[in-house]
Amino acid sequence: MASLTLRAAALAAIALVRVGVRATTIELPPCLDPFQPFIYSGCYADTGNPHALSLRSQLDQQDMTIEKCVSVCKGNGFRYAGLEYYGVCYCGNTVNGQQIDEEQCNYPCTGNSSQVCGGTDIISVYQDPTFLPVDEVTVADYDHLGCWTDDSEYGRALAYPQDQLDGSTLTTEKCLQACRDGGYPFAGTEFGGK
Repeated sequence: MASLTLRAAALAAIALVRVGVRATTIELPPCLDPFQPFIYSGCYADTGNPHALSLRSQLDQQDMTIEKCVSVCKGNGFRYAGLEYYGVCYCGNTVNGQQIDEEQCNYPCTGNSSQVCGGTDIISVYQDPTFLPVDEVTVADYDHLGCWTDDSEYGRALAYPQDQLDGSTLTTEKCLQACRDGGYPFAGTEFGGK
């Protein structure tokens, strides 16, 4: 009987854990305010794991334009926007692909056939010019913005954990350096070492 009670308690605990699981990133709407246009950065291979850009947008790829993709990436605070395969929109803070010849980006966008939306496993990348180039950013460029809650129905305050860091030896400087190296404009620590 004790075994049955322990098994039931374990199942109840698992059920509770599953209820508490949520996505760490919820895509925000596109930026509707006027902003400085992104500039074209080049044609890149997107054959690696991870993808060249980290977030695949949920925008309708059947009616995609450069402006639509750029506005959703801007609205979500990303440095780069990219389009591939006629209109699949990606956003990211670093480009994890090799730059390739421009003529390989040759698929027309579904929402505007005069625009180019990459190719098969090839992505046309645009950059937000309001970000400093990553190689010019230092840890000293980060400013303290205060204490923020990380408990929201919209996901985590900062969605990309730096799991490569050892929490037992984490310092603010190590966190800032990891986020700087990843091209992230914001960094934060919580729980004394995450």
